[in-house]
Amino acid sequence: MLFQGLITLQMKKLLFTVLLAGYSAFSPFSSAQTALEPFDSMQGWKTIQSADVSVSPSIVGTDEGKCMKLDINAPLAGFAGIQKNFALRFPLNYAFTYLLKTDLTNGTLEFTLSDKSGNPLYTYKKPFYSAMPEWNTITIKQKDLLGPWANPDIDRPAKQPEMISISLMLPPGSKGVVYIDELALVERVTPTGSYTNPTAFTSSSEKGFEAFRLFDKSLKSFWKSAGRQTREHVLVDFGETCEFGGLKIAWDSVMYAQEFTVSVSDNAKKWRELYSVKCGNNNISFIPVTDGEGRYIKLNLNKPNSKTGYIIKEIGMLPVQFSESMSKVYEEVKKMFPRGLFPAFFSNSPYSWKVFSAKNAVNFSAITENAELEIGSGSYLLEPFVYLDKQFITYAQSTDSTSGFADTAGSLKVSRTYLPCVVTVQPVIEDRDDTAYMHVAYTVKNTGNKSVHGSFSLAIRPFQVTGRNMFDGTIHGIGRIEELEFDGKRVDINKNFPLYPLVKPDRFGACEFNQGDVVLYLRNDSLPPDTKIKDAIGFASGALQYKLALKAGESKTFYFTVPVTTAFFDMAENNDKSYNEAYFRKIFKNFASKQQGILIKKP
Repeated sequence: MLFQGLITLQMKKLLFTVLLAGYSAFSPFSSAQTALEPFDSMQGWKTIQSADVSVSPSIVGTDEGKCMKLDINAPLAGFAGIQKNFALRFPLNYAFTYLLKTDLTNGTLEFTLSDKSGNPLYTYKKPFYSAMPEWNTITIKQKDLLGPWANPDIDRPAKQPEMISISLMLPPGSKGVVYIDELALVERVTPTGSYTNPTAFTSSSEKGFEAFRLFDKSLKSFWKSAGRQTREHVLVDFGETCEFGGLKIAWDSVMYAQEFTVSVSDNAKKWRELYSVKCGNNNISFIPVTDGEGRYIKLNLNKPNSKTGYIIKEIGMLPVQFSESMSKVYEEVKKMFPRGLFPAFFSNSPYSWKVFSAKNAVNFSAITENAELEIGSGSYLLEPFVYLDKQFITYAQSTDSTSGFADTAGSLKVSRTYLPCVVTVQPVIEDRDDTAYMHVAYTVKNTGNKSVHGSFSLAIRPFQVTGRNMFDGTIHGIGRIEELEFDGKRVDINKNFPLYPLVKPDRFGACEFNQGDVVLYLRNDSLPPDTKIKDAIGFASGALQYKLALKAGESKTFYFTVPVTTAFFDMAENNDKSYNEAYFRKIFKNFASKQQGILIKKP
């Protein structure tokens, strides 16, 4: 079996192409490691690139020796990479490893296995987002290589793969360097252990709160560290090598770890770090790992929230499937919370949405009957939440059958009734000569006979409207938010399309995935403390929040603007005085009735 898939290291994506081919005298039962390419010469390698991309290969020296260097320039979108023929034969269980570093970002890794004529037999594509400035060991296990046969030495296809191409699809304007070194084929011991009956050891334990309580499947008992040490550790022994996809750690609300790492080992001596957290939360930590294999796991608890130490209520091991995608991670997360805290597609119940776009827009946008608004295909979701008289209100609390779209035709207006209030959402597209803007009005009306007090929040989250596959029910509706920042005038989301509030919010807060989702703060009428955040795995969330005080029959409207074209006028930097409530009212009066969307229903 040859290459078709690659596994990522800590959810960071690979960036390269390695080319293989043919078969050799490699024994299928040989052990240890076979060095395939030390990258000390250019022999056998050639470059591949699209017409508008240039790539210059060279062998350069490092402190450790020599390696391959690729200088890539892509003024327009395209691909670049290298290829070479190899003669290989595979053991029964194996992995490829190599070292990689690069300053390129936001592309797609393409791995293609071809026959000797160069005809592609198998292709693997995987997006990557972040640069890797230091050497990363890339591990590609046999189980992660997709293909129609289980063992190439037994079930060979009609045409044998004899060439491997590793290339990088890049967005326009990409320019950078890729380094690769030490390509090897490693025979692997097949994991036979199970993580269902582990044994735990800790650096300290208070009497009555010993380590075995970490796996007793009860949140009423817990492990508690002894004394007031800043650093503690938890070591877990599975008895045999096993594979897992992640961990679920239930913390105490006060004595939790703000900073900790998760490492794995085969011998409890040499450790490999899988995951690092710099801003832990006091709820449940979901830790996805894409290379979880070993006999031992170690949690290094490096910074407590409380001076009294640490408490962990329970540790749960999660299957390999958990970390296959962030969609599956969120599928596990949402099980912990009631309906309404996450988008409608997570509930697997019927719902409808409308797709619409500006003539100059980069992508389509969409709005659901639950008032969830997707800005640009796959970008992010805007979701309204209301907290009134100490009650957190979501679409799940809708009390009126009239909630939803204003009509079944093209109108984009959505209303949700939550007694005693009605929340109405209406997006409007304003097309200009070469730019376009989406203006959104959120109106909260008190239809009761008493005054109400609370807050209105607009959440910004890494989700999509069309989140669940209509045919097989699988979830794929996850976007990416790597950066969120509010400077008092606008919210920058991934430094692409900003969000402009007409009126400055009373509060703004953002959090990393490791701190929990922003909705977990909103349900307590609070916000994360940070106004600027970076999330290494790209699943940050945040919210703007406004105080509400509505008399009986009173309403309040909140206006927002999002540019939906790559070129736009920055309203914040240019102090656009025309950007006021009168302007919004004019826009909605002139354009709201003309806005049309295409209705789609999920059965």
